[in-house]
Amino acid sequence: LQNDGYVKKMSAYITRKVADRLLSEFNNRREDYQRYWDDIHPFVKYGCIRDEKFYDQVKKAILYKTTGGEYLTMAEYRAKAGKADDEEITILYTSDAQRQANLVEMYVNQGRDVVELGTLIDTNFISFIEYSGKPVISLESATVHPCQAFADLITIDEFKKKARPKVVLSWAPHPKALPQAVPNSFAEWMNAADVDFVITNPEGYDLDPKFAGDAIVEHDQMKALEGADFVYAKNWSCPGVNNPDDYGKILSKDPSWTIDAKHMAVTDNAFFMHCLPVRRNVIVSDEVIDSPQSIVIPEAANREISAQVVMKRMLESLK
Repeated sequence: LQNDGYVKKMSAYITRKVADRLLSEFNNRREDYQRYWDDIHPFVKYGCIRDEKFYDQVKKAILYKTTGGEYLTMAEYRAKAGKADDEEITILYTSDAQRQANLVEMYVNQGRDVVELGTLIDTNFISFIEYSGKPVISLESATVHPCQAFADLITIDEFKKKARPKVVLSWAPHPKALPQAVPNSFAEWMNAADVDFVITNPEGYDLDPKFAGDAIVEHDQMKALEGADFVYAKNWSCPGVNNPDDYGKILSKDPSWTIDAKHMAVTDNAFFMHCLPVRRNVIVSDEVIDSPQSIVIPEAANREISAQVVMKRMLESLK
């Protein structure tokens, strides 16, 4: 439902109303707002992390409680430190005021305010605040791996023999429950590329539609591989699309999904791809990964190229 246009509009409307209410309480009832800040701040911070637009709307009303019991906004913290809005500032914070009492006392004696950030959400919120508005390279998360997908795209562009090749992402077995980061990003990038893209996996392993997009999903692996120009083998645990309770589980270890010579024989002399490292004779047979059609080494080398391109573009944007 989160991809439904109407639901998105409703979500945006509710987010805006919540932000407006928080700002209203902060501006008109500051003392009351401070009293219940300790109860609501985890939810506000979680909302900021999930939705940067929400953060932009409420950041002036986010309070930082000091070890002295004072509640300050970031602007107020800056002002007390004698820093202008455009000046860099180091925010002193503690995750455990009692264990770090000596350090806290030292800075307080120097006239500095030390902020308490000791709840579970604060670890992520600190990182969010630190990098918000700054260029960040997402090397990998539990759900996406954009640099790998970029490297994969570069590799396909280098080796393709057709203007519009057929690219097949195939699930393969693995003894451990692996995240969906690589297949999710690969699906996103292939949907945006000029390729015929097919995903093949056992029943119950369909990727989240927000990543799979309009790709053809075929549960018959051999049928999906017919005429393929590139075969990308990758394991992923259950995404829980049909049954959320199955998220992250291993529903199958069927060895017939291992990419071997029999699978490659139905392709159009396809190139084999994998992000590495790989479990030989589990994900892919030796004869396939060691064959001339295996391009896993150039693909791995392109990980460096993809990161360099991203950093170059980021640096250029700072000019």
